[in-house]
Order: sequence, then C-alpha cells, then structure tokens
Amino acid sequence: MTSLRLNLNSPVVDLAVRWTKEEKQFRVGVLEPFSSSIWQEKLRDFKLRGWNELRVDLLAEDVMKKQELRLSDFQDPHGGEHNVSVEISALRQSSLQDLSLVLEQDKHLAELCINDVDDQAMPALCRGAAGLRSFQLAGCGLTDAAGKPLAQLLKVSETLRKLSLANNRLGCEAAACLATGLQSNDFLCELYLQQNAIADKGCSLLAKSLEANPYVLETLDVSDNSFSEVGRSALEAAFGVSCSLAVLRLGQRGAHHVLEKSPTAAVGLQGEAPLAGTARRGFDFVVHCHRLGAEIWAQTTADPIDHPGKLVDMQQDDKDLDLVFSVPRLEPTASAAVSLSATTMKITSLDQTLVDMQLFSKIDPTTYELSFRDSILEVSLTKANEGEQWPRLEK
Repeated sequence: MTSLRLNLNSPVVDLAVRWTKEEKQFRVGVLEPFSSSIWQEKLRDFKLRGWNELRVDLLAEDVMKKQELRLSDFQDPHGGEHNVSVEISALRQSSLQDLSLVLEQDKHLAELCINDVDDQAMPALCRGAAGLRSFQLAGCGLTDAAGKPLAQLLKVSETLRKLSLANNRLGCEAAACLATGLQSNDFLCELYLQQNAIADKGCSLLAKSLEANPYVLETLDVSDNSFSEVGRSALEAAFGVSCSLAVLRLGQRGAHHVLEKSPTAAVGLQGEAPLAGTARRGFDFVVHCHRLGAEIWAQTTADPIDHPGKLVDMQQDDKDLDLVFSVPRLEPTASAAVSLSATTMKITSLDQTLVDMQLFSKIDPTTYELSFRDSILEVSLTKANEGEQWPRLEK
C-alpha cells in the first residue's frame, strides 16, 4: 500500500488525515464483568474528488513518482483556482465540533460531503460552510430543526452554488426557512430536496421565494415529497416567472415530471449573467485515503488505476502496423474492448484503460487484430489506402 503525502493546504484534509491515524477507546458491552473496550480509528477513511487534464492513469503515475498529492493536482476545468472536494462518512458526532472549527479556516476546500450529521451539529457546520461552493448532506436524517441554520447559510454565503439535502426528513418548517434564505440569495444555482416530507404549504412558500427573487436557482429538485396538485401548481407557476430557473423536477413515486426551459438570465451578482467559461478537456478522479496510505481511482470505475500499457516494440510495412505494449497485471483470460477511429486507438479491459493514443496517420478502423500473452498486448492495424502516408518511426 502506497504511503502518500497530502500537501493540499487544507485544514480539513489535514484534520481527516490525523483522524485516520488516531485511535479512540470504545466500550463494548454494558454489564460487568462482560464489558470490554476496543480501539478504533476516529475516521476509518475519506475520499478526495478532483479534476485534472491528465488521464487518471497518467496522473496516478505522476503522483506516485512524487510520493505527494499537491493542491496543483486538483485543477479547475474552467481555469479557476485549485480547489479540493472532500467526502467523509462514518464520522463520529464527537468529532463534528473540531470539523466545524477548521472548516471556517479552510480557503481551498470547494466541496464537503457528509452523510451522518445530525440536527444538533448543523449550526456550527453551516457557519463553517459559508465559504464552500458545494455542501452535500444527503441521507443524514435531518429534520425541520436544521432549517434555521440552513437559512442563515443561504443569507450569508456568496460562494455556495450547490446545496444537496436529498433523502432526509425535512418538512414544511424547513422549507419555510429555506424559502426565507432564498429570497436574499443571488448565488445558489442548485438545490436538491428530493425524498423529503415537504407538503403543499412548503411548496407554496418555496414558490413565493422564487417569485420574490427571480434570479436565484437554475435547478430545483423536489421530487418524491408529500405535496399534491396544489403544491405542484404553485411551483409550476413560479417556474414560469423565474428568470434563472431552467430545470424543475416534480416527479412522485417514480413518475417522471420535469419542466425545462432556457433561462433568460443566469444566477449572478444583481441578476447579471456571469461570463461563461470554456471547459477544458480533462478527467475526474477520486483519492481513497486511509491509515495505510492512499489509492487514486477513476471516478467511473470500481478499481484502482495502474499505469497504462507502455509501447515496447513496433514494426510496420507498406500495409500493416504492429504495436506491442507491456501491460502490468494483465489477466491471462482478460477480454478487451477496442475503440478505433482513423487516427485514434483506445483499448480497455476490466474497466481499466490499457492504451489511449493518438496515431500519426490514418488507419482503417474496421480492421484490426488483438492478442494477449504474458502481460503483453499486441495490436495489428491496417493502414488506410488514402490520406497522409505513415512515417518510418524508430522505437
């Protein structure tokens, strides 16, 4: 297991690392003499999520060479500041106060995802979350008591763009608090309230807040709540007058009911549309951190990424091009999927990218041969009959 230094200038990440190394004593059993104690980590593991213009396998190779994950590895697809997203689960309630304190000091944390916080911890957490871009609290069991801290967060935060409160127990009181916060917020873009207990009254209050402030929210999801046609109609009417709301999800019990439109204005300061940034091509990645080390994963796969196949031999004649790659940990019985275009080749196996390369000249994408043997991957390609001729390349 690789020991990896996390140099991210993030107090929250530093605290999470310390928790994975610290142990705390817990009592097992109630009655003496049968009770005993066990020692467990304060935090078993946590995940970091980011984006980088390098493919995940190449990023992993680079990071392992440095033996260090740096803030610069967490790039922004729109060319903005380097920011980190942290996902923490199974966090003990006694640790939430410490998290709240360091959260207020963190300047590089963009997103925090927690799935086991209770109502009592919400005031402190919401104070610390004012500088986040995304705050995700899905599946925490939050009730109406969490409404007031969330409303205060919406009133003071000028950076929060996404708030996820899905799969909780929020009712009309919490919806009323959120509606109050939305009326004085010009920055929140996405609000997810699906799978809660919001009835008609809560929907009506949310609708009034959208009418009072037509420049808040681009996406609102209230699907799978407890409202009837009355609440649905109120939200649909607000959707019609909102300048920024582009997606409204209202489906109940699995039924698909989505309203969509092109917004006439996007959320921004005083209702002005922000300049649209051009997203660069890149890749999402996940770093799974625990007391023994860390692994870098592709966000869309279930297995850690090894470094890709390395070209070790190449032969060509007037018609064919033969490429030989060394692929570590290639299973003898593995099957592969090949994706070819005239100038690109991608080969994947078991959800791992073995080869992803740009070709110098054109090939016939309908014809190829592929073979595996002893961690060796051999590909035979047929050159195209027309277009730029293949250069004679040396190994």
